[in-house]
Amino acid sequence: MAERVEEPIAGVLADGEQGQDELREAAEGIGALQGQMAEWIELHHLLHKVHCAFVLFQSRLTACGMDDLGDGERQVLLQDWRLCQSELDALADFAAGIECIGRPFWREGRKLYGEHWAVKVIALQLLFEDALLENDLSTESLFEMAEEFNTVCYRYLVLADRKLLMAVDELRWLSARLLGGME
Repeated sequence: MAERVEEPIAGVLADGEQGQDELREAAEGIGALQGQMAEWIELHHLLHKVHCAFVLFQSRLTACGMDDLGDGERQVLLQDWRLCQSELDALADFAAGIECIGRPFWREGRKLYGEHWAVKVIALQLLFEDALLENDLSTESLFEMAEEFNTVCYRYLVLADRKLLMAVDELRWLSARLLGGME
């Protein structure tokens, strides 16, 4: 592989300062795209884990039905939600440290800042946690929130997929340009 790359790069470097600038620009672009790809992959992975944990919670909720929840059912739902909380906390930690795919996530009290995918998912987490701790828990509202949470998770899984594919396409184009010589 190194031998295949050596000749085109040597040709670019032979162009002098302009060639070196173009090579440096291409290398920076490749590095930025690799950073984006790594973060989109991690986001997809974390959203998948959140969604899997949520499916367990939602299946338990569905088994409870639309009737009022007894204390035992409520405790089981809270236990299942703790798994979701763990995965959502990992997502929030990741979102707080992103560098390549948008604004890092942060919160000030109940105000949430950052990329839409982080803010929306964490906002729904907070709503779920509040609802599960209410004394007069409405199963109907839980079902509605569960549907919205599912939709939001799926939407951002698709977003991460699409953005990753876009970064891969850009990397291919940049690599082909680099290996084909700067024009």
